[in-house]
Amino acid sequence: MELAIPYTNLTAVAAPTIRRSQYRYFLMVGCLYFFFNSLLLPDGLLYTILLSPVFLYWLLLKKVRVLKCIFLFLLCWAPIFVIHYSYGVSLPEYLRSSALYFTVFLFGLTIYTYFRLYSFTYEHIMERILKLNFLFVMVCVFLLVAGEKDPVWSVTDISEGVSDFPRLRMLTYEPSYYSLLLIPSFLFYFQYIFYRTINRRQWMLLFTVIISLGLSLSYGAIFISLLTLGLFVLYNFFSNMRRRQNKRFILFLVVALAIGAGLVLTLFANSGFVLRILNIFQGSDSSINNRSSQAYFLALAIADLKSTVFGVGPGQLKLLGQDLISLVYAFSDQDTGQMARIPSSMAEILATFGWVGFFGKIVIEWVLFRTTRVKTSSFRLCLFIFMFIYQFVGSFSTNIVEIFFWVLAFAPVFPDAYFKRQDPTVISQ
Repeated sequence: MELAIPYTNLTAVAAPTIRRSQYRYFLMVGCLYFFFNSLLLPDGLLYTILLSPVFLYWLLLKKVRVLKCIFLFLLCWAPIFVIHYSYGVSLPEYLRSSALYFTVFLFGLTIYTYFRLYSFTYEHIMERILKLNFLFVMVCVFLLVAGEKDPVWSVTDISEGVSDFPRLRMLTYEPSYYSLLLIPSFLFYFQYIFYRTINRRQWMLLFTVIISLGLSLSYGAIFISLLTLGLFVLYNFFSNMRRRQNKRFILFLVVALAIGAGLVLTLFANSGFVLRILNIFQGSDSSINNRSSQAYFLALAIADLKSTVFGVGPGQLKLLGQDLISLVYAFSDQDTGQMARIPSSMAEILATFGWVGFFGKIVIEWVLFRTTRVKTSSFRLCLFIFMFIYQFVGSFSTNIVEIFFWVLAFAPVFPDAYFKRQDPTVISQ
């Protein structure tokens, strides 16, 4: 028995198919990645890390040139190791962290292979996960009303004057991580709005995503998402791409933002939500400060302990900078069970790999942006814009969700024609 999911491709003769059993495996891994990846595991360990041997075996079955990819990874890693070793490192921690980076690399290769071969299953799997997510959200809201906040809610002081505010984090590290998992779905359904092909089912799924994002109260993810939409429209305007859809959407976006701002300012004027927005504009929001300027000052201070050019090296951050990070962010790993981190992916890269790693990552992203022709897909362009901005104020260097963003942004999938088509139906044979 096979599952056939129509996928519009200008060169395709027939819709691709997949065995039902294989589809179920993909769905199981998707649920694990979205809901349970860190459940009952120590900080820093994920089930997708433990599944690395399985991913490697699957890549070999798909005849991916795994050995060549591993050789290229080691070829790039070797000179970095030699440089850091010359400065002096804790070798066990360095090797342990290097192994973690390798599993992240393997995860990225697995995701890329999945999208290259089975991207036609992504939307259907995403719909099932979002339906399950909304069911869990309703359960979490019930627990909140019943006064049982752990372990799915984080109750923290989110800003000056806003204390003991509950934020939904489901079963993940923190609310910002949970919100980051939702952003690809938000940007995916936005494409249907942009091309005016969205149907009632997709509207409902998008609505569940917006509710989940709102409950997570992750201002960074929400604001950067809105900024991404604005920059996407601006890019289309100056590049003359998607001109017809762009003109229509500008009006829709302005009206939607005006209505949203009006509702927030009238119905929630005295809420913690609005108060934190005011704190952000006044520059008194501690979370924004921690993730921006303070994170980079701290990263440079830690890198300077060895070399600001090449950084302190993988695994050395928690040895050399743990006390400093805990002091700056008033963070105690004994209280939370989590290791203190610099709350910015690029700031962590700066501390670990120095200016070479910092600018090297940006150069690689822009080279891939041009060589993979990201601009030819509106969905991939939105993913790129979002993550390019977000990496400076959030995430961390081994975050597999960030890797998911980059892989999907650079994979040759989801052309504009995909979102212009009529709604597909699932056909069981």
